[in-house]
Amino acid sequence: VATTISAISDPGLPGRAWSIFVGVISLLAGIVVLASPFASIVTLAIVVGVWFVVIGVFEIVSSFGIRKASRNLGA
Repeated sequence: VATTISAISDPGLPGRAWSIFVGVISLLAGIVVLASPFASIVTLAIVVGVWFVVIGVFEIVSSFGIRKASRNLGA
């Protein structure tokens, strides 16, 4: 909430739109969790699982890029 208010009040803030967007989504997610906590647990588990898979794929892809770059440094 504080980041959203800060982003709204400071028009020169870099990434202002993203801060507002994330703040609004976080606020809505908090309201949903308070409204139906048991259904939210299942949803949260799915979201976290998907997040871990996405992060894992990005780490694997970036490790291949780092490996290639390190070979080029040694040559």
